[in-house]
Amino acid sequence: MNDQTLDRLSSLVSENVRLRQIEKRNRLRLLWTACACAMAGSVGLAFSYDTLTTSNSFAPGQAVPGWPWTLVVVAGVGGVVLLVGMASRRLKIQRVGLRLLFVLYGTLVVMFTGNIVNRITDDYPAGIAPPAVYAAPLYAHLAVAMLIQIRTTSKLIREGE
Repeated sequence: MNDQTLDRLSSLVSENVRLRQIEKRNRLRLLWTACACAMAGSVGLAFSYDTLTTSNSFAPGQAVPGWPWTLVVVAGVGGVVLLVGMASRRLKIQRVGLRLLFVLYGTLVVMFTGNIVNRITDDYPAGIAPPAVYAAPLYAHLAVAMLIQIRTTSKLIREGE
């Protein structure tokens, strides 16, 4: 190999290392954001007790045992577990927190998808607003983001990082 080839190879390796560091920083920022939002969301859910128990938008969830406290606890515990995993840099703990957040967002997706079905099939009385349908796709993207992070974290665990 000539010097030009070695220089090009060295440049490619350096660029790959730089990009990997950027990806790692972005992943960590996303996880810190996820844990902060889950904990804040848990508090927000707790303060929204009346809405969670009476609004048509949350009607499918009202059949869940312990509703709405089940949702509050899963959000809060998921955020705290992820926080502990992030602070301790323990990937397996991070993965547990991510799985709890996936359960949270997945539950919301199922619940709000029930709203879409209800809106299509039910006849709502005058003066009562039908349930919102925008929330299912919004929470679906968060559930998918958690799945991607679970997969990434599992890969990092296998690689021994």
